Amino acid sequence: MLSDPLTIGIWTNSQQLPNDNFSIDNAIILKNSTRWPLMIDPQIQANNWIKNLEPGIKTIRLTQSSKELEMILENAIQVGVSLLLENIGETIDSLFEPLLQKKLIKAGASYRLKFGDK
Repeated sequence: MLSDPLTIGIWTNSQQLPNDNFSIDNAIILKNSTRWPLMIDPQIQANNWIKNLEPGIKTIRLTQSSKELEMILENAIQVGVSLLLENIGETIDSLFEPLLQKKLIKAGASYRLKFGDK
């Protein structure tokens, strides 16, 4: 009910989503959710599908320096580029808090996100 066969066919054929009910159900939930999805993906299948689904997505690994992470995040927020966080642990750096919690501030007719000192 939440998806159509054409969309599922595109996901499985051209975007490399595995063609099994579990993967398809998870993809439908991911596309219809309003929150940021957390995927446990030991076989890297969801990761590959997300990268094919969203061309131009920026990938962030938490092994990068905090200065580099901050620069990438700030640039992605300003330009409006999608981000994929890879290999996160049980805790997430507080740098990501305003972004993950969608702490938007209404400023007139637009919304702003306070990120770091900016």
